[in-house]
Amino acid sequence: VARRNFRISPMPLSALAVLESELLALGGHDNTVSLYSTSCGSSLSKSSMHADTVTCLGVSHCKSLLVSGSRDQSVVAWQVTPSGLKNDVIFDDLQQPVVCAACSGSLVLAAASDKRLICWDRRSGQAILDRELDGIATACALSDATASASGCTYAAGLDNAGELRLWDLRQCSESLRLQTTANSPSGLVTANCFLTDFSDWAVLGGAAPTGHATVV
Repeated sequence: VARRNFRISPMPLSALAVLESELLALGGHDNTVSLYSTSCGSSLSKSSMHADTVTCLGVSHCKSLLVSGSRDQSVVAWQVTPSGLKNDVIFDDLQQPVVCAACSGSLVLAAASDKRLICWDRRSGQAILDRELDGIATACALSDATASASGCTYAAGLDNAGELRLWDLRQCSESLRLQTTANSPSGLVTANCFLTDFSDWAVLGGAAPTGHATVV
């Protein structure tokens, strides 16, 4: 496995997302969102729209849209262009620091540290889903509507107690509520992250009863 080290910023990084094999989106404690090329080892663009640390980043399935969340309680959607990042829209409905964010097509999803989760349509700037989770969100995701035979888009939210919830955004209704943690040697006692294709598989990561990191 090849390994390369890069000196990116004098300030600590706080969020990372992969756009392409040699193109990264980076968020930092300097309140900026950057596009970084690993092939040339330098930043292609750096944008400052947040007033505090960038806490999370999300990338659309087509890789043309990026969303960033911040400790300043704002969520910013960006268009990824050949020349860099172009600010698309800013959402400021959340009242606490943003802990996770996702985007797909015209939709942006984010959750804050007060357990609130909101999905917006960036074309209108209006919220189409506003819910309170039972625990603090640790991850959220949006399905790819273009890959769905029914054209449905789903939003998912995972909290720190391991409860996974799924909403059908076309019906604006909850489709699933699943407790993923269990007191077994092979299970999770806390959940911190997840990935899913919304059709065949889901992977969750967190802590086992032994305290060690585990994936199920």
